[in-house]
Amino acid sequence: MRPGFDTVIRVKSPIHQEKLGSKPGLRLRVVVEGPLSDQDARYVADYAKHYDYVSICIPNDCPAFSISFLQYFPYLKDFDLLDWRFDQFDDLQFLPTGLESLSLAKTRSKKLSLRFLEPYSQLKRLAIEDHQRDIAALSYLGALESLTLRSLTLPDLDVLRSLTSLRSLAIKLGGTKNLSALPGIGRLQYLEVWLVRGLNDLSVLTELQNLQYLKLQALRNVAHLPLFSRHLGLRRVVLDTMRGVLDLRPVAAAPNLEEIGIVSMSQLQPTALLPFVGHPHLRAAIVGLGSDKKNKAVQEMLNLPAKFEPFQFS
Repeated sequence: MRPGFDTVIRVKSPIHQEKLGSKPGLRLRVVVEGPLSDQDARYVADYAKHYDYVSICIPNDCPAFSISFLQYFPYLKDFDLLDWRFDQFDDLQFLPTGLESLSLAKTRSKKLSLRFLEPYSQLKRLAIEDHQRDIAALSYLGALESLTLRSLTLPDLDVLRSLTSLRSLAIKLGGTKNLSALPGIGRLQYLEVWLVRGLNDLSVLTELQNLQYLKLQALRNVAHLPLFSRHLGLRRVVLDTMRGVLDLRPVAAAPNLEEIGIVSMSQLQPTALLPFVGHPHLRAAIVGLGSDKKNKAVQEMLNLPAKFEPFQFS
């Protein structure tokens, strides 16, 4: 999980120098909302270099422009490209090879080859949406700890087997139904699977013994959950809009479960939560069964706070 930022500034040319302030902290987020002239880019870069960690974001609500200004930020650690109109892929060459975090949202062009990622051996966090050309390039990212794949349809996840440092994986949208490679991918502590078309079998999750946090959302074809009785580290499970699931006993079997989220699950009656009554480690439950009456019944049954504390991985 990416920590927050001490300072956030929004810039585009022309820049008035006094706008940036003069109180550097530890972590800086620079939101670039329009083109930057060379002079302004150098000025922002000079200001930013006093921070220990610098992030640059191109938001999705601004006109497309060149990101060649990145050449003035050799110390950049985090870059988020959220502008779907972006098509100047050659500008990505200006990203420093010391980059640690990168997000690439969907763009209007699908010509981007992910081979440009191969030199980024220090990359720890990557999120990509709708870009899967030369997806095998991910195998070069040996330091990667967190990966989000959004709107990608892959035949399987074998390309991720070389990511031995991976701890967090989110698979969102798309149609990747074959998850059989999951047990051979890093040591996954966090797994999120959201709205994957056609996915109906989650039995492979029984083999992910390092899981601490599991989130399953809008998997309309999933009717049965695997048994989590051997998942000693599993502490938080969130089920969101899992409309085919009627039996929560496999989740309650997790011996050290601390937090449970059952959200937008109107098909369930309060009695479905009975397996969690008296659970030895459960300390919080966020429940949404589609009506105040049912939610109140569960609250009275479990008598637990409806709030999660910030999650800390061990």
